[in-house]
Amino acid sequence: MFLVTSNKPKRLLHLSYLQRVIPEELRRGAEDIKALMTDLKPGFRLLADFGRLESMDLACTTEIGRMMEILDQGGVACWCG
Repeated sequence: MFLVTSNKPKRLLHLSYLQRVIPEELRRGAEDIKALMTDLKPGFRLLADFGRLESMDLACTTEIGRMMEILDQGGVACWCG
């Protein structure tokens, strides 16, 4: 399962990867990301939670790459640490 939520006041987009994730869920989630980013100004923060992920289909790599492009175009802040 893949869930997308946002916290507009904190300028935060939260991606949750739960149990088994398949490409179709990520494709649908990309649409959710686009919709929620319209409420977030460039420079928003991203939290990706993999804590409850059990497995992910190898074909998800393509969809994750597409999501990264969407997030980059939307102005996600870069965090280095």
